[in-house]
Amino acid sequence: MRFCLLSLLILTCFTLKEIHGQQSCGRSITVPVGSEDTISSPGYPAPYPSDSSCTYRIMSSPSSNHVTIRFTSFHVESHRKCSFDYLAVHDGPSTSSRLIKKFCGPELPPTITSSGSSLTIYFHSDSSVQGDGFEFSYSVGCTYTYTETHGQFSSPGYPSDYPQNSDCTYNIQPASGNQVLLQFLYLEIEESSSCSYDRLSLYTDATAPEIYRFCGRMNPFNVLVSASKFTLKFHSDRSVSRPGFRLSYNITRDCEHGNGGCAHDCLNISPGSVECSCRSGYELTYGSNCVDNNECSSGNPCQDVCTNTDGSFYCSCSTPGFLLSPDGRNCTDMSCKKSNGGCAHTCLPAGNAHYYCGCHHGYVLAPDAHNCTDINECTTDDATLVHKCEHHCVNEAGSYFCTCNSGYVVSSNGRTCEDVDECPNHEDTCDHQCKNVPGGWECSCYSGFKVDPENPHMCVDVDECAEGLAPAACTTCWNSEGSYQCLCSDGFNPNDDNTDCIDVNECMDRNGGCEQVCLNTPGSMKCACFSGYEPPSNNSVSCNDISKYT
Repeated sequence: MRFCLLSLLILTCFTLKEIHGQQSCGRSITVPVGSEDTISSPGYPAPYPSDSSCTYRIMSSPSSNHVTIRFTSFHVESHRKCSFDYLAVHDGPSTSSRLIKKFCGPELPPTITSSGSSLTIYFHSDSSVQGDGFEFSYSVGCTYTYTETHGQFSSPGYPSDYPQNSDCTYNIQPASGNQVLLQFLYLEIEESSSCSYDRLSLYTDATAPEIYRFCGRMNPFNVLVSASKFTLKFHSDRSVSRPGFRLSYNITRDCEHGNGGCAHDCLNISPGSVECSCRSGYELTYGSNCVDNNECSSGNPCQDVCTNTDGSFYCSCSTPGFLLSPDGRNCTDMSCKKSNGGCAHTCLPAGNAHYYCGCHHGYVLAPDAHNCTDINECTTDDATLVHKCEHHCVNEAGSYFCTCNSGYVVSSNGRTCEDVDECPNHEDTCDHQCKNVPGGWECSCYSGFKVDPENPHMCVDVDECAEGLAPAACTTCWNSEGSYQCLCSDGFNPNDDNTDCIDVNECMDRNGGCEQVCLNTPGSMKCACFSGYEPPSNNSVSCNDISKYT
């Protein structure tokens, strides 16, 4: 018990021991695999006595196993450095073994596992201010099952290096919930390719392959496990140890509680289940974390230097004389930025602050390599530049255009010429009809008429009889307006409009009166004989057998 007197502004403190003297306690326990029991502070659940000094040594049997303690109650006088009352946990068989940590205050200490086969717990209280004390359970082995909806656990001996040749199993089996958010508060396990040496593996099904495998040193991160139960298995080989890991877990409720454990965006998909997603420029990992997508490492989007930033990137130019273009990705030679490099038309960067001038279509670079001269496509002898006009070419600055002869227009391709049909505008000009001709038009007349020699727009009658246009068989011809009439000679018949004479085939009427062969002729007919016969005289219709005369 501590007393203080204030006298003349001097604070004097002294301690009186309890009448019953200093309290001593503690014990050594050897625990077989599978056994579990509890240890509590003196007088628990009543406040512990002052001036206590208790040492508890817990050893595993066989010695190849680890010792684990889990606190169910803890309240020891608080102090920033735990200098008054405290509980000290040592990783080994005595208080001279490595100190894991001193605990005081009302906060429940985490579950602690030895790196070897024993733990030593030392409790000390001073002469004043007592708390309610503590209670913890102890067990041996490296298989743990957690049924609470939240909790914490760590590797054997954490925060000291974990022991070699360890195989520990952590079964997370909350009594309720659909998803579990696993928080890696600390992770440092021997790093190797594919985590083939030391590793922490996560399984949602004992018969299925592992979902994740962890090793190396990583900053704190979360893993959203889409299962109500899962298992973590820790393995260490016979060399190289590290501090290991410290993890906590909580069942997932909804996005309104801690954003569902999501680093960026959270979506409620069902009671007790959420789905995480990331903003642009990030990639989802372990179901809840958002890792920056390094755009610079997957195909440089910049022409020159690419610098990755959190969720994005930016480009820059490292070559002297170049500036970043307005598109934010390409680099532009500064030489063309000043007065266009002196170029009349275009300035083209060549790199390293060099440039060259170019000209628009229809121009050629002048001898000074800066100005541009118009190309006269209408007169040039260069076959690659000469105009393509069908009729006429007219030059203009940087180009040319085509024109056509009278009666033609330029076609849609701007180069060839198409004839203009003028007749729609001259139908009333012609006496009879208008006829389109290449590049112009003329009047034409109906059959039986011809263009008047004295007036090309008028038509006059053709006198077929006078001009000898009637057929020869027409013995008598009468002209009429636009036509004529015929009187045919013997052996001919007139056609339907009496403008022609059609030969009559006399052989069609009783073989023309011939005994053997009838031959039709224009306007008449004649008889002939078969082979071996001959007519007795000219114009005879009969035939005689020649053999009768031989």
